[in-house]
Amino acid sequence: MTVVTFDSKKNVISKHKPLFDRIANKIDEDTFILSGGRSSFKSYDITLAILIDTLIHAEKGIVANSVVFMNKQEDLRDGAFKLFKNVIINLGMEAVFTWRDKPMHIKYLPNGAEIKFYGLNMQQGKKGNAIPNLIWKWYEECDQFASSESIKSTDDTLLRNGIKGERIKTAISYNPPKNNHHWIFEYVKNKKALKIHTTYLDDDTGLKILNDQQLEEIESMKEKDYAWYSWNYLGIVPANAEVDFPSPVVATEKLELTEHDYIFAGIDSATKGKDSTMLCLMAYNTETYTFKLIGFQTFDDEWIDGYTSYKVGADVTAVLMQANVNSVYVDPAHGQHIIDYVATHSDGITVGSIDFGSSVSDKAKGKTALALNKRAEMYLNASEQLRNRKVVSYCESNELNRELDATEFITDARKIKVIPKDVIKSRIGKSPDYADSFVLCIQAIYDFML
Repeated sequence: MTVVTFDSKKNVISKHKPLFDRIANKIDEDTFILSGGRSSFKSYDITLAILIDTLIHAEKGIVANSVVFMNKQEDLRDGAFKLFKNVIINLGMEAVFTWRDKPMHIKYLPNGAEIKFYGLNMQQGKKGNAIPNLIWKWYEECDQFASSESIKSTDDTLLRNGIKGERIKTAISYNPPKNNHHWIFEYVKNKKALKIHTTYLDDDTGLKILNDQQLEEIESMKEKDYAWYSWNYLGIVPANAEVDFPSPVVATEKLELTEHDYIFAGIDSATKGKDSTMLCLMAYNTETYTFKLIGFQTFDDEWIDGYTSYKVGADVTAVLMQANVNSVYVDPAHGQHIIDYVATHSDGITVGSIDFGSSVSDKAKGKTALALNKRAEMYLNASEQLRNRKVVSYCESNELNRELDATEFITDARKIKVIPKDVIKSRIGKSPDYADSFVLCIQAIYDFML
């Protein structure tokens, strides 16, 4: 028999104790919604609750299974799946659990109980319907799901798979998105559940879950950028906030390019340090007026001696030609070598040089005409298309979303500008290469097609 020393009064944040009270049948609630800022340990304690419940059932001779969902299968490996492995190791139980990546699951060896992991996009979550003896279902980072239907349609079939005489328990966790019109807020408001909001400040275990260095970093952000701190670490969405950059619409079908699709690219170049040369590829459809986000490609994760201007120019040009790109815009600050190479070796691809600090174009109209510079103009154009839900993503766009979430407009002396790049870097820990290449690509479409 596996012995684990655990005390929910000491080992978990007290706000999360109801999860463990439910396991002990001290309360009747079946559904728990946990929200909060980063480093609030909501995901850790949900993971711990599922594992403890698995062990309790095993002691009773019951094989009890659980299922974990995130939006995409690829998000799970470094998300919930990795977290389960870490908690198992922290409990000193790696000898009695085994895990596999394909198919992604964790098994309790003494009785064969399993925890399975699925992405809900592309209907992968339907595979979870075949899991019997279910005790927990967990929807992690559910604000990333396309809509509440992702949860409802899965629940409709999962609820028939419980252990006879027991009710299936549900955990729903998310970090509040910036957009207060996001579907998650209405869903949570109307959902019958025990709702728990926690932050890093709620650690009352005495275990110092966050070390001094982590706390110092958070306090530094609080001093430098309180609005970002408030949303990111406290999970507070400003009242009546309108997000400047909604996430792209997630494609529900595979990418198809027709004679009405014209391919464009944007390149944010780097020649030093840890910044990357990032290429964004997009198709504009002249019938539907949609921007099809095809993908991103990095050419140098870190600039190293020997990866010469000639080599990166050749690599970029090869990708552009293979994708049948019509036009490409490049930031010349560190990208003149790419501009020169594409212009002389690409067999007809139109290449443009866009200086982020240059003046707004004569074609700018309405709100965009108030842009302080080209950088603001390009980001305003991108914001317009995202708000109009005209950008459809056919690729992994989590990093793009993260960078755009850290980007905001401010109005100064009747001019609209983007917050300083150094502020964005401090928020995300790096240069916004995805976002810059994305807006360059959209600007190419504006200038050549609109």
